[in-house]
Amino acid sequence: MHSEERKTLSEPFAASGHAFPIDVMSEADAASFRARIEALEAGPIGYGLPAQKLYRFKPYLIFKWAAELVRHPGVLRAVEEIIGPDIMVWASGLFIKEPNDPTVIRWHQDGFHMDLSDNDQAVRAWVALTQTSIANGTMNVIPGSHLGGFISHAEDDASKHIALRGEHIAEPEGADSAVPVVLSPGQMSLHHIRTIHGSPGNTTAQRRMTVAITYIPPHIQPRSGRDTATLVQGVDRHGHWVEEPAVPQREYDQECVDIHRQSMDIRFAAYHGSVMPHA
Repeated sequence: MHSEERKTLSEPFAASGHAFPIDVMSEADAASFRARIEALEAGPIGYGLPAQKLYRFKPYLIFKWAAELVRHPGVLRAVEEIIGPDIMVWASGLFIKEPNDPTVIRWHQDGFHMDLSDNDQAVRAWVALTQTSIANGTMNVIPGSHLGGFISHAEDDASKHIALRGEHIAEPEGADSAVPVVLSPGQMSLHHIRTIHGSPGNTTAQRRMTVAITYIPPHIQPRSGRDTATLVQGVDRHGHWVEEPAVPQREYDQECVDIHRQSMDIRFAAYHGSVMPHA
């Protein structure tokens, strides 16, 4: 879905709950983001761990690559078509499937535990830094599943590698018609936070790397009463969110560590009723 087609982006999104592929950056730019992430993994910060385990939530508050990605003009142009010109980031995270990783991400709705005041005015961007395919475990979305509201999720330990509470939908209606989100590096998809989606394992010898970003307009409120977000475009005329003032200047900006920690303490208190456990 190229830039000249974006004037109609909101129409298929409203009907199906998703839109893709959307060109947001060049393959060379996507490769550069991937290289920066993998350099962190290989360095003293990473200790050999996959990058998605490093500051898994809100990495844009501590890593320069993530701060740049959530503000990327190509990404924001597409998001604006869905939620308007005033845009905040509620969360983001890396989603990596290693070669031959059999892990299945079970069906779920991203917004089930978000506790936002308006679920129709939030969108999840999924940016591909590598090719995504059926074989390497790309996300599958169920068209129109956002129209039925939230569905009760079961919870168990088997899904806690990706969902903090292990939430999942056992047998969603329409799963047989799910659509695989096949993307080239530098493309992204957008989906509604009620859209039911999941993914199979990676059966290839290549790594699959994507970044998910949840965007909201400032008028949305946290039903928990207190939560954090970062304004990345436009103006916040409402003041419903605790400001996140960190804009990291380095790939691992230690001057932003305290801000990240404070933000995550607020988030975990809203999500779990307790602060994030300290290392």
